[in-house]
Amino acid sequence: MAVFTNFSSKGRTVSDLPGVATLGEMNFAFMDFGQGDCTVIADPDNGILVVDCGSVSFPANGINDVVAMIQGWANGGRIRVVLTHPDQDHYNQIVSVCSTIPVTLVDHIYFSRAQSNESPLGYYVVNALGANQHVLGFPEIHEITINEMFDQEKIWNNSNQYEAPVETLEIPEAGYVVASGQTMDEIDWSIKIIAGNVTADGPMTEQSNAASLITLIEFGEQKALLMGDATTETMNYLLNNQADQIGNINIFQMPHHGSENNIPSVAFRNLVNPYSIIVSVGLLSNNFHFPRNVAIDFWSGGTNLRDNELVLDLWEYGSDDYTTNEDLNRILNEIWNAYPVSQNGSNTFYWLTHPEDADPDRSNTGFYGFTNNYFFLYRHHTVKDIWATGIEGTSEESFTEGLFLLTNKLSKKNQSY
Repeated sequence: MAVFTNFSSKGRTVSDLPGVATLGEMNFAFMDFGQGDCTVIADPDNGILVVDCGSVSFPANGINDVVAMIQGWANGGRIRVVLTHPDQDHYNQIVSVCSTIPVTLVDHIYFSRAQSNESPLGYYVVNALGANQHVLGFPEIHEITINEMFDQEKIWNNSNQYEAPVETLEIPEAGYVVASGQTMDEIDWSIKIIAGNVTADGPMTEQSNAASLITLIEFGEQKALLMGDATTETMNYLLNNQADQIGNINIFQMPHHGSENNIPSVAFRNLVNPYSIIVSVGLLSNNFHFPRNVAIDFWSGGTNLRDNELVLDLWEYGSDDYTTNEDLNRILNEIWNAYPVSQNGSNTFYWLTHPEDADPDRSNTGFYGFTNNYFFLYRHHTVKDIWATGIEGTSEESFTEGLFLLTNKLSKKNQSY
């Protein structure tokens, strides 16, 4: 399920129930896209922006839910798309989603990491995004660079078949405005990109993550910050160059799905100091073992974070009590022997069909899943306002319902590791 929230003149609401996009308000749908990311925003003038649209591990009906959300909110109008960076779990479904929606076409794409002037989307290879602009309606594509060296926009369009930029423009260091306006209540609002193509050393994956476009949404005094897979380098750039814009964020999307490799400085956390946090992550998605417990612990230390009673799943690597294959078999054959157990098709991931069997007193000490490479999955009953898209975050009942549906899809008979 998605997490729905909005900014309005009356404040903010949060729900896991689908809502309509209300004119005069800033509407957000953080979609459940499994191991991936897709956020749909309807601005106060009903302009639609999709931030990322990719997944490498879908939940049941994941594509259909995103298609229905975009189609319902866009209502036949053209949309704009921000693709934060060329990791496939952030972009690989945009062609499939948009080709499924009748009438609605993409007006502009904003992206990072152009491969070259002659092949701007050359790094976006899945579904041949660069060669399929006709499916999207031949949008303008804009590479946005706001980093230590440049603040510029490069624009390509179909006038020359996207073979060279038709314009290169300087943009303000404070950010590139995607949309802005004022409501009838005279509330100023804007959506802008405040970092992009930040540079980093290391492997290509780290360079790609660091380049993530960072999107700031403002509605009066309320702010949301969408982080893509931002790295330490990205967050240091924001801290050093955009600090006046990113203090005390109302809705903060945790970088890189809660990876422990993307934990910033305490100074950055204390500046952003969110009231609510969203983690884009899939239920029972063991591809990358997100979110990690250390990331959740770190962000839970913010002083603004509101109190709430929600449900999260956390991954942790290693356990002093289970260090060998024999130990893992002991979990199945002795410790969990009395309980229903499910497993994936490759026999590499096992979990209790009813997670409460691991932690009946809700003390958050029992793991309810493990992998053959020693990652352990814990059910966590948090008292902080941290929502996870696939995990629904709302209550034990809605979590368990989603878990039941996914378990039926994935499970096989119980057998030893």
